[in-house]
Amino acid sequence: MVEATPISVVTVTRNRTAALLRCVASVAQQDYTGTVEHVIVVDDNSLEAELELEARRLGSAIRIVEVCTSKHEDDFQPFYSVSRIGYLRNCGIARCSGDYIGYLDDDNTYDPHHLATLATILDRDATVDIAYSWRYLWNADGSPFLEPMYPWTPGARLALDHAALSRYIYSTLVDVGIRTQGTNIQRDAVIARDGSAVYTVDTSEMLVRKSVHDFHKWVTRFTWREMTGDFSDDYAFVQNCALAGVRFACSNTATLNYYLSGVSNAMSWGA
Repeated sequence: MVEATPISVVTVTRNRTAALLRCVASVAQQDYTGTVEHVIVVDDNSLEAELELEARRLGSAIRIVEVCTSKHEDDFQPFYSVSRIGYLRNCGIARCSGDYIGYLDDDNTYDPHHLATLATILDRDATVDIAYSWRYLWNADGSPFLEPMYPWTPGARLALDHAALSRYIYSTLVDVGIRTQGTNIQRDAVIARDGSAVYTVDTSEMLVRKSVHDFHKWVTRFTWREMTGDFSDDYAFVQNCALAGVRFACSNTATLNYYLSGVSNAMSWGA
């Protein structure tokens, strides 16, 4: 019998307690038959002893990496939050032992079959480099997010009406099949059904062959144009990979629970 490919899941965290434990529990409860280690990268801090003890109780295969980020500001752009997050994720990759690497933001959770579903895609087709899922959008209180708006609309400098811009982005995503009115499922894509490059795939939706990271790390240097355009960490990574010919495949199933409590946890870093 062929042994299942080992998986590492990287979570970057700072100043979280309840959400982090919920995240850890969801990784520990995966029904994947292979080994799953959870690499928790702690930003510029240490986990409180009680929190670490509870995390290890929930998930036995936990590796904690504490990064004194403030001492490494030459390695990223400290004035741009997602640059910092990219740097921390790269620190996590360096400590991963698995051949497949997944990611889970500390305020999100996996459905129990998330990793198994994505690993099956990679196992069956050696030409696929990154497998990804769709996601459920939830409000912070756990209710489904059903508003006809785009919740990550940036504060665009030239926009005269933020709400109108948000509704416009939402309607565009409906037109290309990423959102459907009346549901909280986001059917993320690299290329939309109309052929447009959308790169909406979220970090936590992906399972990546570790070899991909030999050539494509998380972005830590953004141009001023990208920063004024609010480039996110996952958008930049997915775009770079897609343009380089990295092959993506989707499970066409929502197995990530995405809670609307900050863009890539930017609020935790005071962004």
